[in-house]
Parts: sequence; structure tokens; C-alpha cells
Amino acid sequence: EPPQPPRPWLLGASVRSAVDAGRRGLPYAFAHHFFNSRGTEEALRAYRESFRPSARAERPHTIVTAYTVCGETSEQARRLAAPALFPVLRLNGASPIAPLPTVEEAAAYPWTEAER
Repeated sequence: EPPQPPRPWLLGASVRSAVDAGRRGLPYAFAHHFFNSRGTEEALRAYRESFRPSARAERPHTIVTAYTVCGETSEQARRLAAPALFPVLRLNGASPIAPLPTVEEAAAYPWTEAER
């Protein structure tokens, strides 16, 4: 058993969730990777403005999540990242709940210039 229980955070991707976290006095994690950074600054500002100190946090605490892929080369990183583009671009019937294609399947996909 840990010496202290883990501190809960609220993960959100909107101004509404940011305000909710602030009013509850919770630390807030903004899902920056969900919407390509849209709304990040606005949500963090709303969180700080609505924050009320609580037993969980005396002052505002935030983190911003980011989707990151690394490879030995830029080309390899792009290849490794390609499967994650399918639900974003809704390619080949992909959705956020469907399994991602493999790296090989993504590499074999006939990408259009617009999709690239």
C-alpha cells in the first residue's frame, strides 16, 4: 500500500471540463492530443480562473498531454505514426473504437495527396 493514496486528476478536453476541475479543486490534465491543440489555452485559462482551493489541491495544477512518436529517423517516426492517423482522418472506416491498423497495413494504404 502506498504511503499516500494517489491524487485524483480530472482529464478533459474542453472549457467545460476545465471549469469543472477548477470548481472541484482538482488538478487538471488537458487532452491536447485529442483535437490538435484547439482550445488548450482557453481551457487552461478557464481552469485557473475557476479554481477553488480544496483538500486535494491548494493551488491549480495542470498538465497537457501530447501525442508523440519517436524513431531512429524522421522517416521511421512517420511510418510508426501512420496507423494513428486512420481514426483521425476516418480512413478505411476507422473510428476511435476500432483497432488501429498495423504499421505494415498503414504503409500499404493508398494514401491520397489530401490525406498525406
